[in-house]
Amino acid sequence: MNNFWNFEIPYFNQQMGSDWVPFKTIVDNNVDYMMSKTWDLYKLRDISMMPVIATDISISLRGIETEAGEAISIKKAKLRSFNKDFKSKGMKDTYLDYQELIVGIRGEIYNGYIFGTFVWGISAWAIAGAPESTDRIWSTDQTKFNIYVDCKTTDSGLLDQIESVFRQSFLLPAFYTIYLVDSSFNILRTV
Repeated sequence: MNNFWNFEIPYFNQQMGSDWVPFKTIVDNNVDYMMSKTWDLYKLRDISMMPVIATDISISLRGIETEAGEAISIKKAKLRSFNKDFKSKGMKDTYLDYQELIVGIRGEIYNGYIFGTFVWGISAWAIAGAPESTDRIWSTDQTKFNIYVDCKTTDSGLLDQIESVFRQSFLLPAFYTIYLVDSSFNILRTV
């Protein structure tokens, strides 16, 4: 049984032909290889397991100052400290920083998860019986990948600037629809 696609190999083999066993052997070998490569990549990202060369490259890319002959444990401690200082600087802050530069007032960002449109593993109803439209249910026609930016302006020129910046390739995330909204959640623009 495949845990990802939920098909049973004996049934699949019976319906699809007799060459399934050699094919399954190839797939299993490649899965093992891919898992091995994924683990190798993980070791390059985990500071505790990171080799010396990867640590030096990471420190250099981040512009962290080190001294010649510094111990690897000190370098890793500096890298951990850098990550700790900047861990809260994510996509939300980046969008809000650009929005604030244009408008002058910091906005807010909401997503479908905040609205309760999709909460995996939770099926909660306020009262027994059919769910209300405000209750959290397994899923709705909304997606949690919609982003709503309350940009604190309705000025067309400022909205044009915000939309232009948000369409830059370094800010445009995959699988997301970004809506510029006002404080009443009226959609002003779609990015």
